[in-house]
Amino acid sequence: MTDHLTQQQLDELWDFGDATGSEERFRAAIAAASSPITEAELGTQLARALGLQERYREGDDVLDAIPEADPVVTARRLIERGRLRNSSGHPDVAIPLFEEALAAAAAADHEFLEIDAAHMLAIAQPDRAQHWIARAFETVNETTDARTKRWAVSLHNNKKRSMRLLA
Repeated sequence: MTDHLTQQQLDELWDFGDATGSEERFRAAIAAASSPITEAELGTQLARALGLQERYREGDDVLDAIPEADPVVTARRLIERGRLRNSSGHPDVAIPLFEEALAAAAAADHEFLEIDAAHMLAIAQPDRAQHWIARAFETVNETTDARTKRWAVSLHNNKKRSMRLLA
C-alpha cells in the first residue's frame, strides 16, 4: 500500500493568494518527506506554485525530476504539466495532458483528481466545457468524500461562466 497524501494535507500547505509562500511550504515539506511517493506528490504541487508565479520552465524542471511512481503521481504530474501549458497560453498542448490525466486518475480510482482533470479540460477547451463539467459532476454526485464533493461549487461557477461564453 502506498502512502499518498490526502487532499486535506495538501490544502493545508496551499494559499492560492500567496504562491511564493506556498512554494516555500512545499519546499520545506519535500525536504521532510517520509517517502518517495509523498515527495513526488509534494513536487507536483511545488510545480503548480511555480506556475502560479509564471515560472513555467522551473515548474517543468520540477515535474521532469519526479520519477514515475504510481498512477496517482502520474495523474498529478499530468494535471500540473497541463496547467503549466494552459497558463502559459498553450491550451492546445494542455488538452491532451488533461485527457491523459483524467484517464490515469480514473484508472487509479482517484475521484478528486478525475474531477480536477475534467475541470481543467473545461477551462482549456471552452467549446466542450459543458461536456467536461457534466463529466465532473457525475463523479461529484457519486462520491462519498466530503472534500471531493466541495468541487461542486467550482463546477457550478464554471458552468455559469461557460454558459455566458456560449450566449
